[in-house]
Amino acid sequence: MSAFPERRRYELLLGAILLSILVFPTLAREGLDAAWLAVVVFSVLLIAALNAAGGARKAQAVVFLTGIGAFVSAWMSVLVEMDGLPYVRHALTAAFFGGVTVTVLRRVLAPGRVTGERVTAAICVYLLLGLLWASAYSLLLTWAPGAIRFPEGADGHAVTYFSFVTLTTLGYGEITPVHPLARSLAFLQAATGVLYVAVLVARLVALQIVHAADEDDQRSSS
Repeated sequence: MSAFPERRRYELLLGAILLSILVFPTLAREGLDAAWLAVVVFSVLLIAALNAAGGARKAQAVVFLTGIGAFVSAWMSVLVEMDGLPYVRHALTAAFFGGVTVTVLRRVLAPGRVTGERVTAAICVYLLLGLLWASAYSLLLTWAPGAIRFPEGADGHAVTYFSFVTLTTLGYGEITPVHPLARSLAFLQAATGVLYVAVLVARLVALQIVHAADEDDQRSSS
């Protein structure tokens, strides 16, 4: 996990996330094979997320194993048709994004100076929450296809779109959760999005105040 400098890990992760949520839908609309393109883009995102994840060895092991499982199941999904494979794929993907989110979030909230790297990591966490819930919605839709009502002509990216619209509490209303579990997930995601921003801002402000106070103490003592 040390292939790239520490200060570049989160920039690479942010770029990979933006690739998956902005560039992929555009390319898919241009007539490229959406299934293969989705797997390639997901692979790039997965590698960047593995590179950014860290922490204790046990946490790294969990992230690595779920990431490899998600990678293998994603490629298998475009090569073969197997009953139960979509469940495995979406479950492993959700577990992987959850593990990466937790490990990066721990670094964001850890004591220390507020740097550009920390801010970039905080942005990554927010976007990872959207991808995490998108995987959870996909898993639910595999089990209950009508759990979320989409407008006519919606493509495969609609789940990710719905996830981020819910995370940011925009709520345009053209996509509606109708299953009780889908509604619960949407409520939890909206609450998480609001609380994350509030807690993050408070934490970063507190860290900056502590750092400024430490610098003042050092100047006065010298």
